[in-house]
Amino acid sequence: GPTGTLTMPSAGSGFVTLGRGLENQGTTTWTGNQFNFSSGQFLNTGLFTANVASGITIQSFGVGGTNNRFTNQGTFRKHGAGTAQFTTSTNGVAFDNTSTVVNAVDVQAGTLSLVASGTHTGDFTLSATAVLDLNGTHVFGATSDVTGTTPSSTGIVQVSGGASTFGGTLTPGTLVILNGAATVNVAAQISSLVLNNGT
Repeated sequence: GPTGTLTMPSAGSGFVTLGRGLENQGTTTWTGNQFNFSSGQFLNTGLFTANVASGITIQSFGVGGTNNRFTNQGTFRKHGAGTAQFTTSTNGVAFDNTSTVVNAVDVQAGTLSLVASGTHTGDFTLSATAVLDLNGTHVFGATSDVTGTTPSSTGIVQVSGGASTFGGTLTPGTLVILNGAATVNVAAQISSLVLNNGT
């Protein structure tokens, strides 16, 4: 329920494997190193916080099954200077942001790396030093804004592989296209554009 809490294992203390549907209506905190999926679907309608210390990468990936997916319909926050990564092992864990909440995915520090594709209708907000790293196929709809924090464009959006299509407002501080392809279907305000083997 909305008052429930869930704490994922701390770094170095092992892993959890999700093999069914699970909904978080309350508060979940992820500080551990592995969040495995095997035909698992995690639905966040509350607050999910990934808090990662500097120099550490925590990962979520598929170890089998089908339709491994993390869907945000609430608030997802990334804290700490480290990296939280939704990636691929045996198979991938897609990350979909379909929330209507303001600042639905809020990358306040460090890196949020979405390697295994996703479909987005909700907003992404990046603080000054934050990085949103994209790989696989990502489609940002017309209602999915990817912006820096007010009042100026901040943060880095990095397309490190695959193809990302942006249909909503795109105003990070820097857009980096690294071995990937970015299609921008709207007027964008970007302070810095870096191209390195991408399009």
